[in-house]
Amino acid sequence: NEFTSDPQYNVQLRMRIGLNTGPVLLGKVGMTGEFTAMGNTVNLASRLEHAAPVGGILISYNTYRHARGVFDVQELDPIVVKGKADPIQVYVVQRAKPHAFRVGTRGIEGIETRMIGRVTELQQLQQTLQHVIQLRASRLVTVVGDAGIGKSRLLYEFSNWVEQLSRDMWIFKARASEQSVNLPFSLIRYMFAARFQIQESDSTATVHEKLVDGITGFMGPDAEAKAHFIGHLLGFDFSASPHLHSTLSNPRKIRDQAFLYVAQFFHAVSVSDNDNPFIIFLEDLHWADESSLDLIEYIVQECRDDPMFIAFITRSALFEHREFWGMMWDHHSRFEIKPLSKEDSSQLVDELLQKLDEIPKMLREVIVTRAEGNPYYHEEIVKMLITDGVIIKGPEKWHIAAERLITIKVPATLTGVLQARLDRLPAEEKIILQRASVVGRVFWDSAVIYLSRADNLTEADINAALSTLVGRELIFERKASTFAESQEFVFKNTIFRDVAYESVLRRSRRKYHTQVAEWMIERSGERVAEHIGLIADHFGSQAVILHQNTRPAAIRRILLKNSVLK
Repeated sequence: NEFTSDPQYNVQLRMRIGLNTGPVLLGKVGMTGEFTAMGNTVNLASRLEHAAPVGGILISYNTYRHARGVFDVQELDPIVVKGKADPIQVYVVQRAKPHAFRVGTRGIEGIETRMIGRVTELQQLQQTLQHVIQLRASRLVTVVGDAGIGKSRLLYEFSNWVEQLSRDMWIFKARASEQSVNLPFSLIRYMFAARFQIQESDSTATVHEKLVDGITGFMGPDAEAKAHFIGHLLGFDFSASPHLHSTLSNPRKIRDQAFLYVAQFFHAVSVSDNDNPFIIFLEDLHWADESSLDLIEYIVQECRDDPMFIAFITRSALFEHREFWGMMWDHHSRFEIKPLSKEDSSQLVDELLQKLDEIPKMLREVIVTRAEGNPYYHEEIVKMLITDGVIIKGPEKWHIAAERLITIKVPATLTGVLQARLDRLPAEEKIILQRASVVGRVFWDSAVIYLSRADNLTEADINAALSTLVGRELIFERKASTFAESQEFVFKNTIFRDVAYESVLRRSRRKYHTQVAEWMIERSGERVAEHIGLIADHFGSQAVILHQNTRPAAIRRILLKNSVLK
């Protein structure tokens, strides 16, 4: 924002930056015929530049909706600019977030939709956090709902609201996955890794440095030993630490000490800023490993007097093995997200099909009836109709192919709709999704390339297919990756990942899982021992036996040492 541009004269250059997002025109100007960008988008960016604070970046709402979740921003009062009849909502960009956590917003083909029918639930979350801020107390909320019902969208909108509070609160986030349900402390491990930007491809030394620096940054330089205990509990392998030397033979003692130190860590976070609480968002808790759930319950109990807000997002499956979840906690509330009413469903159809001049009554009834109040189902039905040519997209307006409308057949279940979308994809894209589904809901381009070596697909083909699938909103790119030099992707919904996986021939799954395990061994380098559980899950007991003679002896020894090979 401010720097010395000429050491000789010590001239300070101070800048204002204005950013706007939208379509522009390229045209020649002046006698030289140089090309430049023109149009309303550019004009508004120029107005924002003049209105920006010195040394600051001022952005429009159109830019903000792409940057939120990736940058910390401060919402300002709307401003009046030349050429615009209405005031313009603007934001000042403050800093990049340490770890981007967004998956994507609801919408179709680049259309952003408002959240429908969840005003009460959003207000409940907002009021709960306000109580934490005002009373400096702890509040816990468990949000329960079926797949696709809108839990993640609710949390997304709440997170955006939190950003606008102009409070510098520490936020910790993690999402459990089906692949890590049997990996001890995997959910908490991911939370610390996300907070301190630890990548799975980092060297052991780098991991130790990031974790220790992150923890001691809150607890003080004397907490190095505590950081080692925490790190070892989470599977970052601090077995060489002199602080753990006398307790390595006593796993129970390490666990008890690490539990205590994790609670002390969050207490230190709570007192690091006396004006603000800390926030924890934990998604897909129904897939959390049991040891992470034990640690969460311990944190809740030990930090009950600290100002903290924790939101647990889960399906009802959590209560099948944690029947009394939250019942013994003070200041805990639980609410279920219900299917949308018919009125809300119809309003969501209006949002999704806003580029149609008129929505035929038959089309509206088909979507509302089949979707049964599930927002994700609404979207997938519309996308299927686009693929089938019932809805014809245009750059500005869409229209209906009347001859196709009268013959539409929508599968009776969400799985059926998703299967139909998968079946209608070009062969290359379907293959890529199938390979990706074997890796998991979260996957990497380099892993898909590794699995597709026998498919006569080049790296360029795979990258092009991934880009197209992102455009189809079947998968999303993530801003940060847990493996260096690999682009990380995530399936938009676990249900679609499961549908893609079930389409993989059973006789081929063992081969692909083995290849995923081999890819993970290759990528993990010296830290392969930390991923033994996940590697073993991909190998499977039979696959491990079948392939143990083909893997490096060092890997076999590691797997044997960790009781994976039998």
